[in-house]
Amino acid sequence: MKIICLGFWGYFRRRIHQYEAFLALMTTINTAYSLNTNLSLPLLLSFPVLRIIRLVKLSPTLENFVYKVKDAASALSAYFDLV
Repeated sequence: MKIICLGFWGYFRRRIHQYEAFLALMTTINTAYSLNTNLSLPLLLSFPVLRIIRLVKLSPTLENFVYKVKDAASALSAYFDLV
């Protein structure tokens, strides 16, 4: 729908849309492969998880929270390295 509304070049001009299209393509390939062979490729199973990154980038509040958690985890890790 976005491609129809924005046009092909208008859609792919934005980086987030390129990312969404890449994730959709990889998920489609994994689904088609798993339906045909009853197996799934482990590398392709990680692509749906990457959709979380898109959600974090869309919400500045959530992005700030993720950075705070990462900083706290880094500080905690540094503390245990000293002990």
